[in-house]
Order: sequence, then structure tokens, then C-alpha cells
Amino acid sequence: MQGTSGESKSNMEKKNMKKLPSAKEMVAHYESKGMDTQEASIRVIDDLQNLLLKVVAVNNSKNRDKKNYGNVDEVLKRMESKLDSKPGYPQSIAIGFLSGGVAASVAHIWNSVRSSTRPL
Repeated sequence: MQGTSGESKSNMEKKNMKKLPSAKEMVAHYESKGMDTQEASIRVIDDLQNLLLKVVAVNNSKNRDKKNYGNVDEVLKRMESKLDSKPGYPQSIAIGFLSGGVAASVAHIWNSVRSSTRPL
């Protein structure tokens, strides 16, 4: 989206954003409200510390959300891989038939061995 003077969208957004006041401007603001220089300076430091804590808290919550979504994604991938490695219904039936056949063969072989080792 181009403006009338050929500015890009990001340049227009930068102009629309409020410029943060400098420390001197903030001190001057509080001095204009009747505070002396030391009180105004302390107030400015307090305001800047509170702003910094808010920014850090917002960034931490965003990172925490990303981590939580990352953990959920990992768990889902792990569960999906486990489900993919398990045999389905037709495979389970085939395994059952084969194991039944193997058991019958082992029983038949066992009986043959037992009968051949009996004394006559």
C-alpha cells in the first residue's frame, strides 16, 4: 500500500507510532507540574522502571506461550509416531492367525518328540 508521497506501509506505520519522550522531556513535564528537579528525576526513573518491567513481563508471557505450544506440538508428534507404529485391526487379526498356527505346530512337534522318546 503506497501513500500519496510514495511512502511504504512500514514508513507510514512508523510515523503513526507515538515517539517516546526523552528523559529530559519527561523531567521538564514533571517540573511544569510543580515538582523540583530531584523529585521530577526520581519520578521519571520510577516511570521508566515500571515501563521496563511491563515490557519484560509481556515478552516473558509471549515466550512462555510459545514454549507451551512447542511442548504440545512435541507431545502430539510423539503420540502420533506411537500410534503409527502400532498394528491396525487387519494386521492384528493376521498376527492372531499366525500365532495360532505357530502354537499348533509347536504342540504337534512336542507330541512327536514325546512319542518318539517313549520306550517301546
